[in-house]
Amino acid sequence: MEALLKTEPERGLTYSQDTPEPELAADEALVEITTTAICGTDVHIYEWDEGAANFPIQFPRIVGHEASGTVRAVGSAVSRVSVGDRVAFETHIPCNHCYACRTGNAHNCENLQLFGIDHDGAFATLATAPESVLFKLPERMSFETGALLEPAGVAMHALQRSGIRPGDTVAVTGCGPIGLLTCKLALIAGASRVLAFDIDSARLEAARDLGVTAINPGSGDRALLAHEANPARGGVDLLVEASGAADVFEWALPMIRREGTLVTVGHPGRPVPIDITQSVNKLGLTIRGSFGRHMWKTWTALAALLEAERIDLEAFITHRFAMPDFDSAFDAIRHGAIKVLLDPSR
Repeated sequence: MEALLKTEPERGLTYSQDTPEPELAADEALVEITTTAICGTDVHIYEWDEGAANFPIQFPRIVGHEASGTVRAVGSAVSRVSVGDRVAFETHIPCNHCYACRTGNAHNCENLQLFGIDHDGAFATLATAPESVLFKLPERMSFETGALLEPAGVAMHALQRSGIRPGDTVAVTGCGPIGLLTCKLALIAGASRVLAFDIDSARLEAARDLGVTAINPGSGDRALLAHEANPARGGVDLLVEASGAADVFEWALPMIRREGTLVTVGHPGRPVPIDITQSVNKLGLTIRGSFGRHMWKTWTALAALLEAERIDLEAFITHRFAMPDFDSAFDAIRHGAIKVLLDPSR
């Protein structure tokens, strides 16, 4: 079958047309992939940069995890999905037995495996996954929207963890797909104003198109801009860090008001020094990490917004490529593309 694999600890991927079809375990479904999308993690794996160290993989590995398709076969123990079902993939594969899983936090399973990292992924004609991580698509939802439920869910989960309230002022650092989706969902949640920071002009323009204030962090005093946006409170109520750039914290933390909240979504490739006394304790700052999506609270909430037409995920798609053109797809991301699809059927 057709597939993209990481075969060596170096830049690039390998395109194969004769990769063996995956074997089906008893608790798995075999899915014919219709649509896949490139994630920031896929970019780190492709580039094999410092960010790739956050998600070590064994070679060879079929990568890719933002995907949708149709169930073509099911294992003997599968009962929740059937042949012909249209599904999307949850990246987190939990054990369903540890304390985190038993208490409603399967997305942070103690024995967590990741689809496309520990388990062969979706940049392929066919993929297998445990039925427990397959989300049935609503009847009217397209495959392209289905493939974007996973990244949109990252933004949704970050806001679910943030405690955002109507009238809050929100800052988002990083205007990639997750950052832009966070901006849009913050507006839906009732934010009075959203400030979006990025150094890429195309992504800043995409943020402006959403109706938020787009700012290049290299222009002017960032903290002053944030204070001016919310002078009565002395800064933004909530900062969502979605860039994954380690040096962002130095200038972004002062934007948050006293007793405000920081939610970290991006994964820096190196440790980040923070002055706990001055930047956290004395300000009463709340810091919350956010990883993936809450299974299945995030998915159902996001699907409800889509069915109500409060958000259009396909509007974030800027490029589509056939799988053999993967190098061009990754190059587009380096040049301002927002969401890039890789279609195995093109």
